[in-house]
Amino acid sequence: MDESSVSLDGRTISWSNLTGVELFDGQSLEIEYDTQVVSSGITINTIEVSAFETCPHVWHYCEAKATVYATSSPAFKSRDVDSDGNNETATDTNRDLTDGYETYGDHDASSDVVVSIDGDGDNKVDYFIDITRDGKPNRYWDPDDCILMDLDLKDVDGDGTKEWVYDSDDDDVKDRYYDPDDGKIHLYDVEPPTIEIVKPLKHYFYKNDVRRRLSFRTIIIGPITVKANVGDDRGVEKVEFYVDGKLKHTDTKEPYYWTWLFKSIELKKRHIIKVKAYDVTGKSSSDEVVVWRYRYHPLLDHPILTIGGALLISKMLKGQPVNEEPPQPPGPGPILNKKPVADVGGPYSSYVKEVIVFDGSDSYDPDGSIVSYEWDFGDGSTGSGEAPSHMYKSSGEYTVTLTVTDDGGKTASDKALVTVSLKQSEERLVLEPFWYIVGGLGVILLISLIALEFRRDFFE
Repeated sequence: MDESSVSLDGRTISWSNLTGVELFDGQSLEIEYDTQVVSSGITINTIEVSAFETCPHVWHYCEAKATVYATSSPAFKSRDVDSDGNNETATDTNRDLTDGYETYGDHDASSDVVVSIDGDGDNKVDYFIDITRDGKPNRYWDPDDCILMDLDLKDVDGDGTKEWVYDSDDDDVKDRYYDPDDGKIHLYDVEPPTIEIVKPLKHYFYKNDVRRRLSFRTIIIGPITVKANVGDDRGVEKVEFYVDGKLKHTDTKEPYYWTWLFKSIELKKRHIIKVKAYDVTGKSSSDEVVVWRYRYHPLLDHPILTIGGALLISKMLKGQPVNEEPPQPPGPGPILNKKPVADVGGPYSSYVKEVIVFDGSDSYDPDGSIVSYEWDFGDGSTGSGEAPSHMYKSSGEYTVTLTVTDDGGKTASDKALVTVSLKQSEERLVLEPFWYIVGGLGVILLISLIALEFRRDFFE
C-alpha cells in the first residue's frame, strides 16, 4: 500500500482510501505490522477494520486486539551458585513480574533448594541452597537483587536449633535469619544491649548502701550495691561487674547487681566501677562511674550523732508554722570544678651538667584528675610530665615552675629553688690560677725591693 496514505495522530495509525482491495465471500484480510515497545509491562494494540459492501450498500466493522508482553529484565537469571563452574538458573515461569524468579534449576544436579521464600521483604522469591547435597543450606541467593552469599548457621534464639543467618541487602552486615522451627524470616539483632548504672549515681554521697545527698563527686562509705538496668530485644546472656579493670562478679539473671564490701583499713581512694553486658548474639556494651571510697569509721554510727541529727530535724519541723506549707528544698546547684593543687617538690640542688629529676607527683585535683604537667626550669628550657629530668650548664640559683591542668581545664602553679654548684675539682681549677698570679706578682715585688736596696747601698 502507498505509505503516503498512512497518517500518525498521537498513538493512532490509520490508513484511508485503500483501493484495489476486494474481498469475496469466504476470503479474509491479513494485516501485518511492526511495533516498538518503549517501556516494560503489558501493551495492548487495537486494530479496527471497516469495509463497505457494495450489495447491499452497508458498512461492516471488525475489531481485533494484539497484546504485547514486555519486561525490563530477562525471564531468567543465571549464576554459578554452587561454585562448580556451571551456571544455575532461576526462571520467572509465570511471567508476571511480581513474585520474582520462582523456579530454580541446576542442570548438573550439584545443588538443590532447601527453602524458597521471600528473604528480604520485597515480595519476590529467594533461595536457601544446599551446595553439598547433605540436606543443609550453605548459601543464600537473591536472583532479582543479584545477591549470593554464604550462610551462618547458629542458634540465635537459644532453642537448640540452628537458624540460618544472612545479609539480605549485601552491606556486609548480617541482618536477617530463617528459623526452621516456624518457617519464617526474622530480623537479626544488630544492636548491642542497652545498659545504665543506676546505683551508685554520679555526684551523690552514699553511706552503708544508702544514698544521702548530692556531692561534688560520687563518694562511698561502707558497702555499696552496684545495680544496672540492662535490656536487649534478643535476650541478655550475662552482665559483668569490674572495679579498676578487674572482674569482680558475673550475673546472669535479672535484676543485675553486685554488693561491693568495704575494707576497714582502706584509705581514701579513687576507683572506676564498670558494668558490661552481653546479649545472646555476643554483642556487648558497658557503662562506668568514677567513685571515691573513704575509710569507714564507727563513730559515724554513734547514737549521739544519729539521735542528735534526728532531734535536730524534728525541732526544725516543729518550728514550721501550722498553716504554711514547708518550703521546697532548693534544687541542686551547678557542680563547680575546683582548681587542682600543684606541688613542685624541692628545693633541689645539683652540680653543673648533672641530671636533676624533678617530682610533681604530690600534685592532685580534689574533684577529678590532673591531665598535664608543664615545667619551666628557669634557664630558658621547658619540659612536661609528672617527673621530668633536666641538666643545667651553668652554676647559680634557678627558679623552677610547675603548672598543672585538671580534667576540667583549670590550672595551678608552684615554684621551687634550684641551686646548681661547681664540683670541688672545678673550684680548684678556678682558684689555683688566681693564686699563681698573686704569688708571681709577690715574687716580682720582692725581687724589685731587694734590687732597689742593693742599688742604694752600692751608690752610697
